[in-house]
Amino acid sequence: MKRFTMTILCVFTLLLFAQNEASAQLGMRTGFKLGRTQSDFIGTDIDPLGKIKANTGGVSLELNLILLSFQADVLYQNRGAILEDGDKTKLHYISIPVVVKKKFLPLLLHPYILAGPEWNYLLSGSIKVDDVKADMKKSGIGFVVGGGLEFGLLGKSAYVEGRYHWGTSELTKHESLNIKDRTASIYLGILF
Repeated sequence: MKRFTMTILCVFTLLLFAQNEASAQLGMRTGFKLGRTQSDFIGTDIDPLGKIKANTGGVSLELNLILLSFQADVLYQNRGAILEDGDKTKLHYISIPVVVKKKFLPLLLHPYILAGPEWNYLLSGSIKVDDVKADMKKSGIGFVVGGGLEFGLLGKSAYVEGRYHWGTSELTKHESLNIKDRTASIYLGILF
């Protein structure tokens, strides 16, 4: 009986702590993130020799609903590839992913998974394939999946996150070229 009472007391204490922790995290939070990307192109008309690595970063807005969150980011990203002739092709984007985050274990550490659409606006860049400089589409759509770990740091919420982006729309206006992008990213961020 004594063991059962101690177990109930421990479970009650953990639930109370989890409720207080979750209540403190309801609402809207803003923050920023910095990271590193690695990207290349895919498609029937292109065979890249290597990936482009670049820095990335931006701001975040998150609506928290205990274990489920909605997060929108505005990110600056470089994407591209090293092509057959050895040329590096870089495309500079403003990306706006809107993801749903599912959090687990609402205690000290919050592992989570995320998924959602991403809209991209091309700032600058071009692709040269088979001596043809292709005109680029100004915007495109993709899909993002990933996961991370959120934790407390000096009274704020810090996180480490990995994401993978699949471009679902063609990058060029050239009808004979079938080129899409894919990008892996890792971020360090903080939410206030």
